[in-house]
Amino acid sequence: MLNKLKLYSMDSKFNVGDKVRVVGYGHLIFGFENGRKTTTDICADLVGKEGTVKEVTETQGKIKYALDGLSKTAWYDEKQLEKVLLT
Repeated sequence: MLNKLKLYSMDSKFNVGDKVRVVGYGHLIFGFENGRKTTTDICADLVGKEGTVKEVTETQGKIKYALDGLSKTAWYDEKQLEKVLLT
């Protein structure tokens, strides 16, 4: 019987159990205010929230992370997260 251990050819930035902060949910809405270009994150309420990595997977060659502790269930990529350094 084959071992059902998930093996990925990935070099993930975060590991299960890491504490992370959402720095950008994803899609930006562009606009202009006072002649200047502005950007607003489509889910701005998630930016700055912290969670814990509960699962790491690879989909179509891209590493994705599932988080515990956030109100929105989604897969996040590395550009959307930063590691929270515990002091």
